[in-house]
Amino acid sequence: MYRFLFCAFFLVASASSLGDAESLRARLADLEQLSGRFQQGLVNGVGDTLERSSGEFAFLRPSYLRWHIVEPEEQLLVAVGESFWLYDVELETVTRRPMAADSPYSPMAILSGDIRLLEDYYAIEREDEHVWLLTPLFPDAEFEWVRLRFDGRLPVTMAFRDRLGRVSNIIFAEVDAQPGLSPDDFNFVPPEGVDLYVDEP
Repeated sequence: MYRFLFCAFFLVASASSLGDAESLRARLADLEQLSGRFQQGLVNGVGDTLERSSGEFAFLRPSYLRWHIVEPEEQLLVAVGESFWLYDVELETVTRRPMAADSPYSPMAILSGDIRLLEDYYAIEREDEHVWLLTPLFPDAEFEWVRLRFDGRLPVTMAFRDRLGRVSNIIFAEVDAQPGLSPDDFNFVPPEGVDLYVDEP
């Protein structure tokens, strides 16, 4: 699943509606950091559930993300500046990949990235008072759209569809917009004894 959440792409110009983009930026403006829990499901084009996972997350804008899958198999995904780490606990492997700090690498960049760049990366449509639809404008995107729903000022769900027609549905819970995070909370050091793989640019 991580490959759909964290893939690097390229920058192109935006054709967003300015009003819709401004309304989304306004909703995100005071969310400099977030933490909480998540449940995620992947369904195919006819609605069959293919995967389920749950765990904890933390974001610190503009370039820090921690996505800890607890069930069914423990994995830790960490984005720190220009590095992305994947730690598979069961397989005892760690993979490090380069990642541009300002890239639209995933749907999660909408929450964890620089909100000033949203219109550069996405066409943005406000569907109703609480929901925005974002369509990626960068080449080779592995997802077709992202739908983000808020309850008040906090995000409650995110959904995105990949190029195979599968939809990932994420439910956020126990969301805290003032968890007191710092960059140190996202430091990652591979545990002793694991196999380390480094993807070069």
